[in-house]
Amino acid sequence: MGCGSLRLILTVPGSSMIWLAGLATLATISCSGDSATPTALVASVIPATAITPSAATVQPPAPTATPSPAGSTPAPRVGQTATQEPVPTPAEPIVNLATLTVPVCRTTSFSPNGAGFGTVPHATPTPVPDSGSSGQPSSDGSTAFVAGMRPLYDTLGSAISAGDGSWSEAVSAQSRAGSIAFEGRRLSHICSALSIIPRTTASDPLFSRLASSLEARRDALFAAAELLRISGADFSDHEAERQRTTSDILSFGSVLNVFAETSGVPDTAGFRGYTIVNPLLELQVDVAPGWVTVRNGIDVFINAPPGMQRYSVSGLGPDAWKLGTALRIRRFRNESGRTLEQAVAVMDSLLVRFGSRTAEFETEIGGAPGVRLTYSDNGGYWQTVVGATVVADATYLFEMGCPVEFLDECESALEVILTSVKFDAA
Repeated sequence: MGCGSLRLILTVPGSSMIWLAGLATLATISCSGDSATPTALVASVIPATAITPSAATVQPPAPTATPSPAGSTPAPRVGQTATQEPVPTPAEPIVNLATLTVPVCRTTSFSPNGAGFGTVPHATPTPVPDSGSSGQPSSDGSTAFVAGMRPLYDTLGSAISAGDGSWSEAVSAQSRAGSIAFEGRRLSHICSALSIIPRTTASDPLFSRLASSLEARRDALFAAAELLRISGADFSDHEAERQRTTSDILSFGSVLNVFAETSGVPDTAGFRGYTIVNPLLELQVDVAPGWVTVRNGIDVFINAPPGMQRYSVSGLGPDAWKLGTALRIRRFRNESGRTLEQAVAVMDSLLVRFGSRTAEFETEIGGAPGVRLTYSDNGGYWQTVVGATVVADATYLFEMGCPVEFLDECESALEVILTSVKFDAA
């Protein structure tokens, strides 16, 4: 990826916008190198080399850092030392009890077998072949199912455990509402991710079991939200149902292990990266291990691993985002002949919802000239890093929403994706 000069933007009240070319003052910058029904998408085959995962089989979720319940101090960013200034804990957003909702859990597959929805494993260093070099994954259906389920199960277990923790520590209706709002949104994303995991006749019973567990959990959250609106309500039945659904969901890991072993699925399945091919957006991208594809249709939404998530309502991001630590890829049609500068000016009306633009520098995206933009939320705890480029008659936006304590990891992940992206995917 090529890098250009960094430009910081300072906005002074009562004056015009000042652009500073920060070449002389900068330290070293390292450079390298909700939804419509989509049509069936075709995944490309990536030859995979053997990789030894950190654990040969899936265990009940054990995130890199223990999930922080609502209102607790977030874990320090990777590489942060005691001498560094700590990231301030944001004030949790106020959740209005009158309008508190729990999103539905949709697990109905968009495709009969889920083919082509970003489940083709590959070794991260392996280059992506030209689009159309192969139409089917080399792994069988059981391997594809397990490869998709393992990172999703890790994400699910972390969200459920964090939800239970924040609920047990809640001391008011407001804090309970925050717990429900956070977990309900995360659960909805996980249901969508489950719906596009490829499955076969052999894996259908496991799919149905987890889908039923997710729907039961969502029903329990919805019932709790209704109880919160009743003065003096008794939550005993909810507590029992919460405990039951937690046990049911977390026990799925051992069931998945047995299925993988009896089906002869390699231990590496689920611990390798994969490639998303999306003909609707005419692109393909490499995704790192642990990231979970939630949508792959008219846009692409990929959720970051548990270790990069903040486990509270603030961890969902500002109102304009609400996706947690995640990447979203969108494409917008341009007028003929629109330049990158013109396209960014038009897109800015969408991006300013994420806060004030605080940085901009030139880069390359899939070999095409591009720009990187950073927007900071007014609360100071959330940043949205955007890659933008113009290819033919379309503007592509790669939006990475991220809490500030994980900003280094988010920027690194986005840089890798922008380097690997290929346009004109068939």
